[in-house]
Amino acid sequence: MSHSAYTINRIRQYYLGEEVILNEDEANILKRWEEAFTFLRDTKSIPETVALLRRRFPDISKRTLFKDANSSLQLFGDVIKYSKEAMRNMANDYALDYLNRCKTLNDRNNEKSAIAMLIKINRLDKDEVEEMDPASMILEAPRIEIPEHVSSMIYALIGNGAVNLMQLREKATLNLNERAPEVQPAAAVASDSASA
Repeated sequence: MSHSAYTINRIRQYYLGEEVILNEDEANILKRWEEAFTFLRDTKSIPETVALLRRRFPDISKRTLFKDANSSLQLFGDVIKYSKEAMRNMANDYALDYLNRCKTLNDRNNEKSAIAMLIKINRLDKDEVEEMDPASMILEAPRIEIPEHVSSMIYALIGNGAVNLMQLREKATLNLNERAPEVQPAAAVASDSASA
């Protein structure tokens, strides 16, 4: 639940420096969103943020303050969830800034360490290995290939009416060309039927 996409879009355009003039209501909303984002960054909790916003804006309803907290996350980004990619981007930005400062000061020693930091963050020192997606492995049907001579042996065994894999061990070669016209069920044992 958040504010309308129109309001969020106008405030985003205002932040990006586009020619948008916020009216008084939008300016008040922006002030609450900025405070909400500050509290969210500190508390990492929407209910705690709303409690802090209630003290700061006692005349605004709790429902509106919840919408403000959610809208600030939409506008400024989610600071509640930990994201490894976000941390990598932040470290990358810091390393680039560090490198730029070293270049400005003509500090070659620290410039080398800044470049080493960038290489490590972006894993440029490691060979790229195509990662397997476990989900795609599950969705794909397994492909099983049985050589023709093995499938012929299996048909020969089935053709006898019962499968005895020990025959493969006992006989080095089976007459693979002899197949029964149809598969016969195994003969019932007389002692089983008599006991029933």
